[in-house]
Amino acid sequence: MAGISQVIIVTKIDEFCPLVNKDLKNVYKSKKIKDKMKECSDFLNTILLLKKFHIHQVKETMSFIVNKWNKWWYGAEFFPNDWRAVNWDSKSKLEDSLRTFTPSNPDVKKLQILLYGPVGAGKSTFINSLLSVFQNRVVSKVKAAAASSTSCTKTYKGFDIKCSPSGTLPLTIFDFMGLEESTEKFHPDDLKNALRGHLPNGYEFTPDKPLSSNDNRYIKNPSEGEETHCLVCVVSANSVSLMTDAVIGRMKIALEEANKLGIPEAVILTMNDQACPAVKYDVKNIYRSKTIKAKMEECSNRLQVPMTCIFPVINYHEEITTNNDTDVLLLLALKQIAHLANDYVEIA
Repeated sequence: MAGISQVIIVTKIDEFCPLVNKDLKNVYKSKKIKDKMKECSDFLNTILLLKKFHIHQVKETMSFIVNKWNKWWYGAEFFPNDWRAVNWDSKSKLEDSLRTFTPSNPDVKKLQILLYGPVGAGKSTFINSLLSVFQNRVVSKVKAAAASSTSCTKTYKGFDIKCSPSGTLPLTIFDFMGLEESTEKFHPDDLKNALRGHLPNGYEFTPDKPLSSNDNRYIKNPSEGEETHCLVCVVSANSVSLMTDAVIGRMKIALEEANKLGIPEAVILTMNDQACPAVKYDVKNIYRSKTIKAKMEECSNRLQVPMTCIFPVINYHEEITTNNDTDVLLLLALKQIAHLANDYVEIA
């Protein structure tokens, strides 16, 4: 039977152990149960424990069975239902709502979105993925490195999202240089300049000095349309726990600077398919996975960004065709970011 998965179901554990009969949650605290599992393990390594069904405990027992099955089969524990509602058939509706979106402020033609975060988190890949959604093919317009400790982004550049043969979305996404662990390749004041709208499109980063207000490229009096309208931190779910306090500290400085200016903040959580096997198996598991919610909560706690402003996505990083469910997550995130930015220009 080589290659065929095998499982032992140990039943009537409540009758065998009074501690379990009293409370099912004691099942992995009981020495008697553990000893029985050891006996079974002579035959198989995978053991699921089931309590004998009683009519008044069917719901609790079934939940227990399903959760253990999910952990064994998918490698992740699930919530009974999606904790954040998603209509997976809404791609066309989401695309249309973004195509027809108009900033509330007539002086702002395009909302300005600034991406910031550690090297390798997927900032450039996120932009490529958004471009891919509307082109219905995988696009690699923005240079993105594979696993690397060095940022590929050398210049401050804005990208428009083409949504029709002759049109673009009413927003521009700026890709800021990635945070590196050891040395900084840009001056911190350049981030402040970007938030305030002083950096020109195409500006080349230098670590020694920021763009001077005396430089002819410096935008001295930026219009409302040239300022940043939303700061988006891009963080990898696969490495959020591994980010050093130094990197977190620099990210929080950027968030605090945006907060001083009243600029809204959001987080794009990438690489969720690498952080949770259940999501890799099926993207629709993303809001049922306890692993992903825990990653989001950790990100919220470390960066002090509310959960309502954290959006988990899957970037196109190895695929050659697009996928409806992946597109829906990307579009939902972009739509919420657009609303955050628009709220800012509306009250600015």
